[in-house]
Amino acid sequence: MTQFLSSIIGKILEFIYATVSKIGTEPKSISYFAISLIILTLIYKLAMLPVTLSNAKMTKVNAELQPAMKKLEKKYKHDPQLYQQKVMELQKEMGFSPFASCLPMIVQLIIIWALFPVMRAPMEYTGLSETIATNFFWIPDLTAKDPTIILPFLMAGSQMLYSVLLTPSAKKSDDGQADPMQSMNFMMKYGMPIMFFFFARSYQAGLALYWTTGNIIEIAIRMVLKVVNKEEEVVEEVPKKKKTSSKEKISEGQASKKKKANKKKGA
Repeated sequence: MTQFLSSIIGKILEFIYATVSKIGTEPKSISYFAISLIILTLIYKLAMLPVTLSNAKMTKVNAELQPAMKKLEKKYKHDPQLYQQKVMELQKEMGFSPFASCLPMIVQLIIIWALFPVMRAPMEYTGLSETIATNFFWIPDLTAKDPTIILPFLMAGSQMLYSVLLTPSAKKSDDGQADPMQSMNFMMKYGMPIMFFFFARSYQAGLALYWTTGNIIEIAIRMVLKVVNKEEEVVEEVPKKKKTSSKEKISEGQASKKKKANKKKGA
């Protein structure tokens, strides 16, 4: 399976390289191979956009579920089995799918696993000449490790920023105990970026470039979605405000009429 995916990725990379190389003279600072790898990442992210949007929706639904789940936890704290049943019913009612939330990461790991052999032996999978340049700014060869810690640091930093945007802030429950879900979120925010840093230090720089580029694209998508969601919330709140203001005007009018009537009676 991995071999098959590696072959497909290799052929796509070869096609992108052939297209990019027709542009003109290759820049000295960044090779066509590096540009092709960045374009490959962009194509993958665009192809995965429906899944990303679905994941963003699941994240929002999950955030809305948390208060209700805490209430269920208090109500059924002496019956864990019934609590789990009620949680599943609530998730089904809200349209939340834990698998849908994990799907982008699963696909990402499969792709990165398939990229391993392509980065290790790009000429074998892409059919490109061994004489092509594979540099990326300070990195002389993307098929080898980054001689510095710059790209691993960028990979870990972008992963941390993406995780912060993706997961809610850690909070404590009313009884002062930490929520297990928040503990997992903390691990995603800070534990995984550290793991990715050492991963990027140990393997080909091309893999780190792919992952970092993907993170930057994901961050951009998430920020756009955040702005769009805020605008939608504002649009939803405006009619409510108008309705309440009209009700207030009616009540104020009725109150003033009553005052006038009372004054007349008093006179």
